Amino acid sequence: MHKLFKIATTFGFVLAFLYVYLLASFALQLPKTEHLSWVEKVDGIVVFTGGSNRIETALSFLKDGYNVPILISGVNPSVTEKKLLSTIKKEKHSLVTLDYQSLSTLDNARMTAFWAEVNDIDKIGLITSYYHMPRSLFNLKRAGVENTVYPIAVFPEKMPISFMVREFHKYLLTRLYII
Repeated sequence: MHKLFKIATTFGFVLAFLYVYLLASFALQLPKTEHLSWVEKVDGIVVFTGGSNRIETALSFLKDGYNVPILISGVNPSVTEKKLLSTIKKEKHSLVTLDYQSLSTLDNARMTAFWAEVNDIDKIGLITSYYHMPRSLFNLKRAGVENTVYPIAVFPEKMPISFMVREFHKYLLTRLYII
């Protein structure tokens, strides 16, 4: 019995160490700052919705004079096009595609692949929250997006550590092809 306890304890410590190591590795790969150097290189911008300041960031590029197509993927059905695009000039509305069908990050990635192909977009600017970027980039590869992707991370004002840990769990499940 003593030997079994020792094996179980050692196994528990190894699992705990592996978990902490993977969590730290995940946290270290997260973007630390906004990098806007890609903006002039892209043919189109994709926004994976679900967090604060993502859509506003994308639309700000149109306000600043960039004339590239934008896909906003995973729009909540209760949000109207009129409300969403109210902050940009009417002549820029045609540059924005709203995707109301995508319900997950993988759906967003699949829609991105379709949209990029239809619009002949080779270089994609991806806007999402910094903690969501690793899973988003993985799902884009998983969906067959072979385009060049330039990530731009959005940093929410407030985010509890539990939010990042939850995203880490989703990332692990995604990497294991469970979700």
